[in-house]
Amino acid sequence: MKFLLSTLILVASVQLCFATITRTTHEKHHGKVYSILGEYEGDIYIKLNEENDEMIEIEMGTTIEKSKGSKKKTTSSIKLNAAAINRVVIDSVTYKIRNIEQADGKYYKNCCIKEVSSNTKLTLYAWGNKTEAKYFSLWIKGDTYPTVLKEIRPITAMLLFTGCNEFKRKMREKQNGYFLEENITDEERLAIWLKWISETKDCIKE
Repeated sequence: MKFLLSTLILVASVQLCFATITRTTHEKHHGKVYSILGEYEGDIYIKLNEENDEMIEIEMGTTIEKSKGSKKKTTSSIKLNAAAINRVVIDSVTYKIRNIEQADGKYYKNCCIKEVSSNTKLTLYAWGNKTEAKYFSLWIKGDTYPTVLKEIRPITAMLLFTGCNEFKRKMREKQNGYFLEENITDEERLAIWLKWISETKDCIKE
């Protein structure tokens, strides 16, 4: 009996320790989660600038119940699969949780991305609070996931601007600022895409 009791205590301690370690590997942000199961507001255990696990925990609050001279603390929380989350709002910034294609068939998993610029066919996203140009990605309407900018090939870019005849003429002529050269820096590539998305807002067709 003593052996069984000791074993149960050990298992409970290991589970508690594992839960604590799992939670502390995540950042804690107060905000609101919009999911297919409903809306939840509270402390969200999620990393803004790194990959995340499949399950995202939201702690909604703690209540204290008094009964017969004792107090009982109860914490209300829920874990949601990242795929079930439509968006997360933290400090008035809206994030989507998406995989980002970093190379053919390789992905950064469950990243918090925020919209930077868009037109009817393209949306440029930044990863969390990262400001380095290499962490920006492009979602093309119809694609499942956004792709890091350096993986968008010039031939793909030529096919994206249906309806923008003057713009595409500049691309065909490879005028300055209208062609993705292979040796450009991440910063130059980001500046080009920002310019292209803004310039084609009124002419691009879906």
